[in-house]
Amino acid sequence: MTQYIHYEANIFMLNDLLRHIQRSLKIDIDNDYFLEKIKSDLLFSESKLANLYKSLKGSTLQLDKDQYLRHLYKSKNLFIEIVESILNNSSGRSLDFSDFFPRLKEAVYEQQYEYNDIGDMLSQNNDEGSGSDQISQAALMFLMFREDDTEEEE
Repeated sequence: MTQYIHYEANIFMLNDLLRHIQRSLKIDIDNDYFLEKIKSDLLFSESKLANLYKSLKGSTLQLDKDQYLRHLYKSKNLFIEIVESILNNSSGRSLDFSDFFPRLKEAVYEQQYEYNDIGDMLSQNNDEGSGSDQISQAALMFLMFREDDTEEEE
């Protein structure tokens, strides 16, 4: 049995979590209270972004796939920005991520790879769609069923 994935809601929630992390890193919060929470949120976000990427990449019949890929592309970019700001010590000055740097470097490398792959998929889809008139799958189904209805009436 296949499971329906609510891509738009899931990506929205991850994006909201990432924005929350980004805002949290801009304020002076105590290392003892919040460092582990932010680390776990970053790992959670990384894992779920990767899962959504793999699921969308493997999906061939997903409606609105390009739209979901664009949203995921932006969320991955936000994740990369956050992690790079931590690695460059340009945010979260009150938090000490130094022992977490190797894991963050690995995470940003993987997310960057997937980010670039999504960019390639989107540009390829745009190139394929720009040269000819295309009809959406939903419109095609409507026309097919509409033709069947008109044939029955005759």
